[in-house]
Amino acid sequence: MGRATALVLSNALASLSVGLMALSPSNEALTTSLSIVIAIHGAFSGALWPIYATCAGDLFPSSVGTVLGLWTLMMELGASAAPTIGGLLADTFDSYVPALWLSSAAYPVAISFIVVTVMARRRLGGPRG
Repeated sequence: MGRATALVLSNALASLSVGLMALSPSNEALTTSLSIVIAIHGAFSGALWPIYATCAGDLFPSSVGTVLGLWTLMMELGASAAPTIGGLLADTFDSYVPALWLSSAAYPVAISFIVVTVMARRRLGGPRG
């Protein structure tokens, strides 16, 4: 399948599962199967960081340490900001649903960056992802 494809697939399924969580308060079928949706999210969200790490070596072979360091910094900034932003959204709307939608929307943004990076590397003759 390829690492970049696995990364895109994991991001897409994590996004889908968060979107399903956002829909669950208004859908009884989703509410009853929420534990399955959360398990799917855990599996695909948990797989993301190791796949990102392997893709760093594929896409940026001469600067793996720098790329991993910057990705770690960005991940930590996001992990620090997410509870505050999510909490503000939950307080403002009196629901966690807007925070879940924002989270679900962040994954396709990541997917677009992955696709652009892989396509650029392929055009430049770099390794395939």
